[in-house]
Amino acid sequence: MRGDEAWKGACRPPPRRLRVRATVFTFGGGLLGITYGALSSSWDPNREGSALGWNEMQANLSILLSSKDKQ
Repeated sequence: MRGDEAWKGACRPPPRRLRVRATVFTFGGGLLGITYGALSSSWDPNREGSALGWNEMQANLSILLSSKDKQ
């Protein structure tokens, strides 16, 4: 039995390229979300953060990058 005969009368699976892109999009989006969540939180316990955390993310990213330069 050829591979095409196994799919007769059934739905064909999506192309491999589409499955790979969907997987990369899903896991990549999750990774970006987790990273942004960690960087956008206020690391200073005495300072209240904003709703989206853009200012905190910029401050925390500069701290993170400056510590990398010191090593």
